[in-house]
Amino acid sequence: MAEENLEPKPGDLIEIDRVLYKHWAVYIDDGYVVHLVSDDAVRENPPLSLSVRTQKAVVKCQLLSEASGENKWRVNNKLDEEHKPKPIWEIVITALQMVGEKIDYNLLKMNCEHFATDLRYGHPESGQVCRNAYLLVETVRSPNLPKFQRDIVGKAVAVCQNPQIPFPAGPQTNRAS
Repeated sequence: MAEENLEPKPGDLIEIDRVLYKHWAVYIDDGYVVHLVSDDAVRENPPLSLSVRTQKAVVKCQLLSEASGENKWRVNNKLDEEHKPKPIWEIVITALQMVGEKIDYNLLKMNCEHFATDLRYGHPESGQVCRNAYLLVETVRSPNLPKFQRDIVGKAVAVCQNPQIPFPAGPQTNRAS
């Protein structure tokens, strides 16, 4: 359902191509989008908006041209056939009310795609996380892989199947800051 060069309408999901992933935003109007970016990105404004190391993210409103930079983007209301979109006014008002809000970021459970799909459908979903989790499972079916890593991969797949499952933080390491 992704359509390049389609003029976005309020409430549309915008998929932005990045080098290793797709970034997601919700179109508001007049060229503006609301999206989830790392707290560091707000201060430094780098082209990469979120990373695996991000723990806090902030909801930001900016021009689509600024959010996408040099990257291609497209309207992608990919779940419209599976989930009924919320009314446009509700998507837009909720998104705008969240601007500036800090959110706990989790690559597997609350990333920019989860954020955008939750605004549009009331259902946080990330297809790229699930696709990559299944690929990872196929890649790491090695008995030589430490048990905790196999457990984390198994948990990632379970989260994709049921987003209500809590995802573990993993082993903690003590590092000097």
